[in-house]
Amino acid sequence: MILGRQAEIERLQAVLDSIRAGRGEMILLVGEPGIGKTTMLRWVRDQAVGVTVLEACGRESEADLPFVALADLLRPLQDRVAGLPAAQAAALGSALSAGQGAAADRLAVDTAALNLLSVATRDRPVLLLVDDLQWLDSASADVLGFVARRAGTVPIGVVMASRDGAPELPVHVRIDMSPLSVDASTELLRGRLDASPIRLRQLVEVAQGNPLALVELAEGRLLAAGTITSSGRSGRSALERAYAAMLEGLPAETRQALEVVAAEGSESLAVVDKAMRGLGLDPTALDPACNSRVVDMAGERVRFRHPLMRSVILAGADPARLLSVHRELAGAVSDPDRQAWHLASAAAGPDEAVAAALEESARRAMSRGGAATAARTWERAAAMSTIASEERRRLAAAARAAHQAGDLDLTAHLLASARAEDGGEDPSLRLLEADLRMRQGDFTGAERALREEAARLAPLDPYRAATMLLVAAKVPVYRFEAARALAEVRTALASVPKEERDVLHLGALSMVETMAGASTARASVRSAMEAAIKAPNGHTHTLGIGWPLVWLEEYGLARSFLERSIALQRNGGFLAYLPQAILPLAELDFRTGRWPEARSGAEEAWRLFRELGQPTEAAFASALLARLDAVTGDGAGAASHAAEAVIADASAGLRGASAMAAAALGLLELGQGALDEAVAHLTQAAGIAEAGKVGEPWLLPYQPDLAEALARTSRTEQAAAIGLELEVKGAESGRPSALAAGLRIKGLTASNGDFKAVLAQALEIHAALPTPFEAARTELCLGERLRRDRDRVQARLHLRRALAIFSDLGARPWAARAEAELSASGEVRNAANGTALTPQERQVAAMVAAGATNRETAEALFVSPKTIEFHLGNIYRKLGVRSRTELANALPAIRSASHPS
Repeated sequence: MILGRQAEIERLQAVLDSIRAGRGEMILLVGEPGIGKTTMLRWVRDQAVGVTVLEACGRESEADLPFVALADLLRPLQDRVAGLPAAQAAALGSALSAGQGAAADRLAVDTAALNLLSVATRDRPVLLLVDDLQWLDSASADVLGFVARRAGTVPIGVVMASRDGAPELPVHVRIDMSPLSVDASTELLRGRLDASPIRLRQLVEVAQGNPLALVELAEGRLLAAGTITSSGRSGRSALERAYAAMLEGLPAETRQALEVVAAEGSESLAVVDKAMRGLGLDPTALDPACNSRVVDMAGERVRFRHPLMRSVILAGADPARLLSVHRELAGAVSDPDRQAWHLASAAAGPDEAVAAALEESARRAMSRGGAATAARTWERAAAMSTIASEERRRLAAAARAAHQAGDLDLTAHLLASARAEDGGEDPSLRLLEADLRMRQGDFTGAERALREEAARLAPLDPYRAATMLLVAAKVPVYRFEAARALAEVRTALASVPKEERDVLHLGALSMVETMAGASTARASVRSAMEAAIKAPNGHTHTLGIGWPLVWLEEYGLARSFLERSIALQRNGGFLAYLPQAILPLAELDFRTGRWPEARSGAEEAWRLFRELGQPTEAAFASALLARLDAVTGDGAGAASHAAEAVIADASAGLRGASAMAAAALGLLELGQGALDEAVAHLTQAAGIAEAGKVGEPWLLPYQPDLAEALARTSRTEQAAAIGLELEVKGAESGRPSALAAGLRIKGLTASNGDFKAVLAQALEIHAALPTPFEAARTELCLGERLRRDRDRVQARLHLRRALAIFSDLGARPWAARAEAELSASGEVRNAANGTALTPQERQVAAMVAAGATNRETAEALFVSPKTIEFHLGNIYRKLGVRSRTELANALPAIRSASHPS
């Protein structure tokens, strides 16, 4: 047992118990050098019987080299990389320098690493041990964060150790390693040193509870350094003084050899030996350091007894001598990235050749998905530049890389430097600055800057000026100012001949024409979709195409286009664009009654938008989640998700997600019978849409809900007016759902003799549409009216249909209303048997029934295969099936309840 660490040991043991039980967990140990973090990691490793242990350690000298820690961590799993999907294998292979040609897509590498670890958990749980997190390269730290956010459903444990100042990762528990107590310190010393009680107390006071300082005291190093005082200095200071004293007692040639070890950093004995020979040092110069245990040599590695020793050596080295050391190391290493950094460290001032070498290193980092590393490398290359134009170009490249990495503060810093050097003449920097401002919530400033740049460029480069204006038009789109957005996009495209318009132009036009309800919208969307299918990377332009297809009820085309785009993005490494396609598909799934799929998609889009630093887009995902919570009766969830959308909008001065959130809360209150509250929320949504002149009725379908709430609060004239508007719009523009909704409101507000024919007509329209929730609402409305008209037999027929659909969808408040109406009609219902599938089970069942293996299902849902097995067991039990074949046969029968004939 480790002295004085019982609480920490119990917590770390819980991590092992958790992953053995199939649950992931992430722990961070934090403390000063020598406090015992590494000892605790070794204890966990020794206790991890029956667990695959993967280890990595951050090194200060490697913090600017992408994925070096990840390569160490995953090295034992290298033979499994080929078993990943081709694009993931290529991305991960490239990141780990084992392959070529993968796109610079951080999410592709993240996903591949997670899937590789998930594959390893099929054999046994996996434990990742990471020491010196504060020096971990940022690319590897990003992967760890991605894994941590999904570790709860996979038996992957992560235990990390760090000094203060480590990258922020989503840990479950942080353990601050406090100094040992006086009693524990005394006991540790007594076991190593025969000394009087007075002497022991003196040593304990000097060490200040630092275990490594205590060990060094017991072995005489601090005594030799003359550090026994009553000054109360910290254990860390004592360690530094002790190590410095140890170095002073070594031969000068040995101290110079240790400077080579410290500067090299990767622990390669061959590289150190070669550089030492170049400096005229004898290879045996390290022997005294080995004898005094300053360094340990094992095989081809040479490492310091403690990382603090490296810092002490470099701090005391002569700067001029270090330049020579790095120069020799640059010639000794074979890795071009290490060589570039050694050359930079060896340069006494700016050097264009060194700058070029660093730039090549930055390009390699980008090709491997290490955008953050590339940003810092390009920044260093700019500092080493001797040509002003090259310095500006490299600063701009650094800013773009930082932006891609999601480091907004570094982007802003680099952008300011690049703009200062450039004089504001580079249009691409204006676009980058605008996007940065939008991500930081300054949409007004971004829009103004883009318009100023477009005005400057118009006489020089009309095409690029148009691009500036199209990006600026995103602001009124996010504000739901449809009329202004349409006018601005049309103005921007006036200078671009129709035959020269690309997917960006066509997608922007289709978006704003659809929002504004233009008669040309459908043709524009189809043109944009066809252009996207033909373009090499057209599948990345889903924003202005996928959403309009859904709003215009082109459901078949929307699903085909979006699923194709998602498949290409997942398989081709374009995962940075993935959430832009997943979210409209989730909206489509919601509208077409695939609510478990809709929730899964909305949640994944929300996570990815957040990870990509896109809070505005994440707000729209939150609004869709609020609507899903609303229809399923989760009031707390709806309120929370709606609030998140509203807060994000308010911070950026936008209103689009707020309108959707208000509509979701109105739908929640309507379903639960709180009609006045429903009217208040829906009126708020209406105010935003009407102020922005949103002309597409099915973009934000609040009108049927508002009309129903008004009708049920005896404001029938207002309700009827909304219903008539929907009916007219639906008929004129070929919008069947709007027409059916208008007829439903007409039937709800019609006199007793007229409602039957009107609602029957609405049901005929619903029968041709894949929108079960809307059909069920009309069935419920007709059933209610028939019961009040004393036609209980016919009322029950429609109420049963409504109840079956609502129950199958999981629309609990609406099912309760249908149940209550059936009871009022005199029908006696059996209590629910509790065997309905959960949303997660329905999603798993659908994928398995479609032919997906457990592994494929697990990878798609970011869970472990064991989790899928657990869900399948519940699914088989609930449905009374025993095989995948029986499940495939049973699932369509279950779904058919939502489409009654």
